[in-house]
Amino acid sequence: MKNNSEIDILELVRYVWANRKKIIICTLVSALVGSIVAFSIPREWETVVKVAPEGAGSQGMSSSVGGLMDMVSGGFGSRTASADGISATLYPEVIGSRPFLLEFADIRVPFRGDTITMFDYIINEQKKTWWSYIFSFPNKALGWTKAILGGAGVDGKDDEQAMPVEFVELTGRHLAFVGVMKRLTSAQIDAKTKRLIEIKVLMQEAKISAIVADSMVAKFNRYIVDYKTSKARRDVAVTEKILEQARRKYYEVDSSYAAAADRNTGLSRSSSQIKLDRLEAEKNIAFSVYQQAATRLESARLKVQEDTPVVTIVEPAVTPMAAKSPNKPVIIAIFLFIGGLSAVIFSIIKFLKTSNEGENS
Repeated sequence: MKNNSEIDILELVRYVWANRKKIIICTLVSALVGSIVAFSIPREWETVVKVAPEGAGSQGMSSSVGGLMDMVSGGFGSRTASADGISATLYPEVIGSRPFLLEFADIRVPFRGDTITMFDYIINEQKKTWWSYIFSFPNKALGWTKAILGGAGVDGKDDEQAMPVEFVELTGRHLAFVGVMKRLTSAQIDAKTKRLIEIKVLMQEAKISAIVADSMVAKFNRYIVDYKTSKARRDVAVTEKILEQARRKYYEVDSSYAAAADRNTGLSRSSSQIKLDRLEAEKNIAFSVYQQAATRLESARLKVQEDTPVVTIVEPAVTPMAAKSPNKPVIIAIFLFIGGLSAVIFSIIKFLKTSNEGENS
C-alpha cells in the first residue's frame, strides 16, 4: 500500500508536470483577466483627518433663569437642567448620519476646470466599472418600462433634482447620494487614545477628497458647537428678554417717582410723602431686579463661552499624492494564484478520474 501510494503520488506529479503548458496558459489567462479587472476599477484617493473634540461639562442655568423670571413675571414657568444627550462615543454616528451627509449635497467642488455641487459629482460624474452597467441593466430596463407606462421621465431627474434636501421625504437620488457618501466616508474613535476621531474620505479625485474631508471637519465642529451651546444660547435669549422687561419696568417706575417728586415739591402733606416713599421703594426694587438681570445676562454669556467646545485638528486634510485603490498588483496576484491553483486542481481531479477508470476496467 505504501509503495502504491508513493507510485500514485509520483504518477500524479508526472501527470501534472505533463500538463504544465495548460496550467501555465490557464494561469496567464487568469492574470490577463485580473489585469482587465484591476485596470477597470476607477482609482480612488483617500484623505485622513484626525480631530480631538473637547468640551466642558455643562450645568444648566435654567434654575437661576427660572427664579429670575419668577421675580419679574410672577412665576412665569421655570426649566429643569438636563445633561448632554450625545456623548463623544456617538460622534462617529453623527458624522455618518443622513442629515449630516445631506449637508454636503450643496457644497461646490472643482471638477474639469469648473465647479459643480457634490450632489452632481456623486450622482452624475462617478466613474463605474464596466460590469456594474451589466448588473444594473435589469433595473434600468424595469425603470424604462415604468417610465413608458407611467409617462414620467426615465429616471425622474428633473423632479428629483429640484426637490430641496431639507424635505423629510427624500427622493431616490438623494437617498442614493447618502448611500454613496456613507460608502466613501467613515469616522471612528481611535482605539488607543479613545479621544481622537479619525475621519476618512475616499473620492475619485484627490483634491475633492481633501476638500470634502476639510468640509467634514468644519461641519462637525459647527455641529458640536451648536449642540453643546444650544441650551446656554437659549438661556442668553431668555435672559435678554428678562433684562429688557426689567429695564422697561425700572424706567417706568423711575419716571413715575420723578414726576410725583416734582408735583409734590414744597408740600409737607403726609399723603404725598407716603406716596413718594412707596414709589421710591418700587423704584429700588425695580432697580435691584434690573441689576440682577444684567448680572445674569453676563453670566449667561460667559456660560456660552464656557460650554463652547474646541475641536483640535491633530492631522489636517492634505491632498493625497497616491491613489489608495485599487491595488492592481494584489488583484493581479490573486487572479494569478486562483487561476494556477484551479488548473492544478482540475489536473488532479482528471488524474484521479482516469486512475479510477483504469482500476475499474
